Amino acid sequence: PSIKEVNGSDLDLGIWFGLFVPKGTPAGIVEKLDGACSEAVTAEAFKSGIANVGWNIQHMGSSEFGPWFEKQYNTNGALLKSLGLAK
Repeated sequence: PSIKEVNGSDLDLGIWFGLFVPKGTPAGIVEKLDGACSEAVTAEAFKSGIANVGWNIQHMGSSEFGPWFEKQYNTNGALLKSLGLAK
């Protein structure tokens, strides 16, 4: 059974990477980093390299990643608490 079927959790397991900046980082810097990341993951050399190792890349810009990360943080935190693994 899936995790959802066992305990109703929306846990989404996988390996993911994100770029974080300190709170209060100027919007212009965030936009520049966001654009650089987007450019990097859409480069042909990157895409072919990723295809060679069999990874699936789903790039999210900063406006998508923030809410997605918050949901992951809350969902995983609730699961760890329910298992007695969180303080």
